Amino acid sequence: MSLSHAVTLGFVTLPLLGCSSGDVLGVADGGKDVATTEDANVDVAVEAAPNDAANEAEAEAGATSVTLGWYEGASCTCDSNSGGPGNIDAFATWLGSPVTVGSDYAATDSWANWTFPGWQSTGWLAWRTAHPSNRLVFAPGFGVMQDMTGGAAGTYDSYWKALGQALVAAGYPDAIIRIAHEFNGNWYWYQPQGQESAFIGYWQHAVTAMRSATGQSFSFFWNPTLGVVDENGTPFDCENAYPGDAYVDYIGPDTYDSDWGVYPTSGTITQAMQDQTWQSIVTQDHGLTWFVSFAAMHKKPLAVAEWGLWAVGSGHGGGDDPSYIQNMHDWLNANGVSFANYFDSGDNQIYPGTMFPNALTKLKQLF
Repeated sequence: MSLSHAVTLGFVTLPLLGCSSGDVLGVADGGKDVATTEDANVDVAVEAAPNDAANEAEAEAGATSVTLGWYEGASCTCDSNSGGPGNIDAFATWLGSPVTVGSDYAATDSWANWTFPGWQSTGWLAWRTAHPSNRLVFAPGFGVMQDMTGGAAGTYDSYWKALGQALVAAGYPDAIIRIAHEFNGNWYWYQPQGQESAFIGYWQHAVTAMRSATGQSFSFFWNPTLGVVDENGTPFDCENAYPGDAYVDYIGPDTYDSDWGVYPTSGTITQAMQDQTWQSIVTQDHGLTWFVSFAAMHKKPLAVAEWGLWAVGSGHGGGDDPSYIQNMHDWLNANGVSFANYFDSGDNQIYPGTMFPNALTKLKQLF
């Protein structure tokens, strides 16, 4: 690329089900379904401005200082040529910047496959060996058994410790653990509404068990979805499931260029629609502005686990929307976001692909 880049990039890989601290930007490679820090070290800079000539020149050139993440499609192979870390390096070559953060998701079919077994860890170990400073963002959901009460009682602690030991063995003692991602939605079993105490108890047990793994320095990411979603027919405020500052290292949402109240499922998408959707993303109840305030209140770094465009259609997406890429770039940098993982798969796929050519050009220009 012609622009100089201070950004560090990351990549996500999601296993097929049943298949047997500097700022970072992550890339995802998989299906949609990040080192433990002391509070004194995690104060978030809400308004980060360049303070020397080199940074000012870079800012004027349009380069980003946020860490960009990426998701590139599902793979269980995790070898150097197919899927997983191989896709990370391929994307980095295209972008012209190093991609130093990878991301993955646990299987959900069995505890044996959930605890980062060889078919999943081998590729990541090779990637870390090739790039020793690389980081891994890992999303284990909330375990395999749909049993919040049991989790809160410590029934599954041994599995969480085993996951921690597996990550250490695979070369990722500093992994960022994204527990119960998008828990405030209504699409995963671990919705906390009506069982908030059990949710918090299970979270605390999971963190404590993983921290008991020898050699670990994990960080834990509290990661709701943007906005207020109905759980069991009633809106749920995600802060009611906050497990406490001692059990959280990063705070931030998943957010997409999708709006069921603005974008149609077919026909023309106008710039006015795209602008209206962006304003909603920022200012809605539990929108981006709320997350900035909540992270600052708890003195935690702000991160974005998933973000992306959305194809026009049933997901009520904004289509090829370079203004969304520009707006996200500007917001991420203005608010000192630590890392932001683009979810590059399915209806959100920008690279490689032809759904969003104008947005892809803007992405490469900015990041």
